[in-house]
Amino acid sequence: MKKILQIISNVDRSPFMETIADCLNPHQFETAFIFVNSKRPFLFDYHRDKGRRVEFIEYRGKKDFPSALLKIYRLIRDIRPDIVHGHLVDGTLLGMLAAKLAGVKGRVYTRHHSVECHTYYPHAVYYDRICNALANKILANSTVTAEVLTDLENVPESKVQVMHYGYDLDKFISSEEGVRELKAKYGLESAYPVVGVISRFVDWKGVQHIIPAFAEFKKKFPTAKLVLANATGPDEEKILDLLREHLDSDSYVLIGFENRIFDLYGTFDAFVHVPITRSAEAFGQVYMEALLFGVPSVFTLSGIANDIVEENENALVVPYSDGAAIAEALTKLFKNPALRETFSRNGIDKVRSMFGSELLGTRLEKLYKELSGETSCNHTDSSEQREGDMPRRYTVSVIIPNYNYGRFLGEAIQSALDQTIAPHEVIVVDDGSNDNSITVAESFGDRIKVVRQPNAGVGAARNRGVRESKGDIVAFLDSDDRWFPEKLEKQLQIFIDNPEVGIVTCFMREFDKDGNTIAIYRQEIEGAISERVLHFDASIVGPGSAVVIKRNVFLATGGFDEERDLHPSEDWELFYRVTKATKIRYVPEPLVHYRNHGGNGHLNIRRMERAMLLGYRKVFSKDRSIGARTRRVCYANLHTMLSGSFFRAGDYPKFAEHAFKAVLNNPLKIPRFLGYPFRLLSRAISGKG
Repeated sequence: MKKILQIISNVDRSPFMETIADCLNPHQFETAFIFVNSKRPFLFDYHRDKGRRVEFIEYRGKKDFPSALLKIYRLIRDIRPDIVHGHLVDGTLLGMLAAKLAGVKGRVYTRHHSVECHTYYPHAVYYDRICNALANKILANSTVTAEVLTDLENVPESKVQVMHYGYDLDKFISSEEGVRELKAKYGLESAYPVVGVISRFVDWKGVQHIIPAFAEFKKKFPTAKLVLANATGPDEEKILDLLREHLDSDSYVLIGFENRIFDLYGTFDAFVHVPITRSAEAFGQVYMEALLFGVPSVFTLSGIANDIVEENENALVVPYSDGAAIAEALTKLFKNPALRETFSRNGIDKVRSMFGSELLGTRLEKLYKELSGETSCNHTDSSEQREGDMPRRYTVSVIIPNYNYGRFLGEAIQSALDQTIAPHEVIVVDDGSNDNSITVAESFGDRIKVVRQPNAGVGAARNRGVRESKGDIVAFLDSDDRWFPEKLEKQLQIFIDNPEVGIVTCFMREFDKDGNTIAIYRQEIEGAISERVLHFDASIVGPGSAVVIKRNVFLATGGFDEERDLHPSEDWELFYRVTKATKIRYVPEPLVHYRNHGGNGHLNIRRMERAMLLGYRKVFSKDRSIGARTRRVCYANLHTMLSGSFFRAGDYPKFAEHAFKAVLNNPLKIPRFLGYPFRLLSRAISGKG
């Protein structure tokens, strides 16, 4: 067990400072905290409530330095950490010096600022240089910060490592109700487009260039409104003068402080952040937040933007201090709905792939082991690597929803219990069955957990199972299917090897009542696939029994829609939301036995028709970034699929209805339907029509 001591100064709360211990494997790392502050911060209580050792040292300035250093030295001798990790200038200076005096060999600090000292406080560069000399490793929060360390402060490149912040991204959630409330609060209901800015009024943030740019943009979009949040700072009077000069008072909103910042992003139709130099920002969390919330954005490249912003892929990039370019970029955004849709989708994917807590945990664990003298971060003994039978860092909850499938349920449960890596728990949610299902489930005794509820539908049953679960990963198994024994082992290995991935699927073997193979469904899909899901790509089957998903991703994306009319398309609707939020990988072999018994939901074509049309209505009503052209493509593909299904079923009026709608939405579908008269004639000749 490695002991890590985090020493943090001058901060009250921070998503990153919460994650820095939460992301580590608790079976390998024990984390303690020392907070050096003028008052006890929120983070003290946060980590104390997690059961971690937490100490507070009152510190009001450099006059308290000697006493604080002595107290930290004594605490280090008591805690005996393998690694001391410092944060922010005072915490780092005190921590690195005390650790050096106490003989701690593993000394690392995270550099959270870039050129502020060089630009505004030259005397403070001396403290930075002392920290650099005392540390064995320096973690730069962006490439720009790393450049400051190596180019301006002459730190050897071997000593510097770029390590981006990591977050529990599930906490970055906005609610529709909260967005509506803020729109009403700030008078934004009738405004469009709403251009958002979250930036202090200080010269290097570039707000002075946004205001005249917005005034020019508003000439083309008269109902546009500018929202300036965090609207305080040393240049406040200058900014207010610019607003009075360029805009009417009803054209903008000033927000000094809004604690519902995530809901505020939901009120924006576009976002602008334009610091005036490459290194003005060290990180710039608003870049990450705007992309994560899918807000189409106009940026200059500063801080972390140099690492995550891809011009014309997830944002528009403009030159520094160029108001005309900002106005032109905003105009381009709102004349091109497809571009906004692309930016929204790609921005979410980029952030999800780079800033998840799992990725931070993997990188920190590797670093801490190297600093403490462990040569291979992949080497762990059996007690470290496994908790029970589970791979390192992950536990799995199997959720089996069931309604009147007692004749199949036992096989499903047994296949979950027979996994080569045992799940943490198997939860059967019986959705008001009136057959022998409960008797079958209870025959497994305490090896499984049985939850009973009135009949509410499969979506509600699955959600109930997740609420009852405790695993890091949830795996859904329909009660009429069963798994190959190695399914969980092979899928969990994907998560371990690819921390940025949130969902893993596999191939499926469909079989008949006699056990004969009907087909193998191959889902060779990976990466960011939400567009293919949205377009109703026929090669993609929804979650069902093939998917395992990180529990936090499932919860963050809202779980299954419980409206009963959505069945059996609740899988597809969830799959779209999940693949917007995370990346997917697959195991290239069948790991699921999918039973075709004639009563499967997808075989009821009229029910599927109703459910998929409802699913699209729901998706389009919630996601404003999906443009009219994309909607037509989606409907064309859906109607094409339905027309083929009705044709095979011999329901030719319904075939004609959906063929007509497919062509109406996409005339390029016409060649596809030209062959159907010949197929119909062939059926008549063969006696099948």
